[in-house]
Amino acid sequence: MSIFAIADLHLDGGQSKAMDIFGKNWENHWQKIRENWRQMITEEDTVLIAGDISWAMLLSDAKNDLEEIGELPGKVVFIKGNHDFWHDSLTKTRNALPKSMYLIQNDAYHISEDLAIAGTRGWKQRTDSDFTAEDEKIYLRELNRLKMSLDKTKGKRTIVMMHYPPYSLKREATEFTELIAQYNVEAVVFGHIHGFTKSRLDESQYFDTELDGIPYYLTSCDYLSFAPLMIKS
Repeated sequence: MSIFAIADLHLDGGQSKAMDIFGKNWENHWQKIRENWRQMITEEDTVLIAGDISWAMLLSDAKNDLEEIGELPGKVVFIKGNHDFWHDSLTKTRNALPKSMYLIQNDAYHISEDLAIAGTRGWKQRTDSDFTAEDEKIYLRELNRLKMSLDKTKGKRTIVMMHYPPYSLKREATEFTELIAQYNVEAVVFGHIHGFTKSRLDESQYFDTELDGIPYYLTSCDYLSFAPLMIKS
C-alpha cells in the first residue's frame, strides 16, 4: 500500500469553467490526471487530495465530479479548499460521497494500526501584506481545527494535509508548522499555489521544503504536471 497526494483538481462542477485560461498546460487537465492516476495507483493505495476539488457551488452540482473521482482506483482522503463552496453540512457531504472517499473535518482518518491522516484547510499567513483582523480570527480557527485533527491521530505516525501553505513563502516557520512539529508527523502536503511546474524549476526554486526534520510537499496538480506524487511506499 502506497500513499499519493495531489491537490487543486478544479473540476468543472457544472460551471463551464475551462482551466486552460490559466495556461496551455491546463488543457484537458482532468483527462491527464485520470490517465496518470490509473497508471500509478492500485486499489490498495490511498490518494490524499489537499482541497479545491470542484468549482461547483452546490453539493448536487458536485455530484458528477465526486462520482468520477470515486471511479478511480484507491481510497481518497481529502480536505476542503478555499474554492470548495459545494460542501454542505458535514453529515450531508459525507453521505453524498462515493464509498471510496472520506472528508477530514476536525477528525483524522486511520489508514492502518500505525498510520493516520490529519488536516485542515488552513489560511493565509500573518506575514502576508493584506492580513487583517478578520484573517486573524480565521487563522486561529484553522489552527485549532488542525490541533483537533492531530489529537485524533492517537499518537500514530501521521501525514498532514492542508490546502494553504503551512509556512510563509520564504519557508519560515509559523504556528502551523510549530504545532505540526509537536506530533508524530512524517510528512505534510498542501496545495493552493499555481503557475509553476516542478519539472521546469531549478531545485532551489521548489516550494517543497523541510522544517523540524519534516518534509513539506506542494502538490497542486499543475506543479506536479498532473500526476499524483508518491509520499509513502
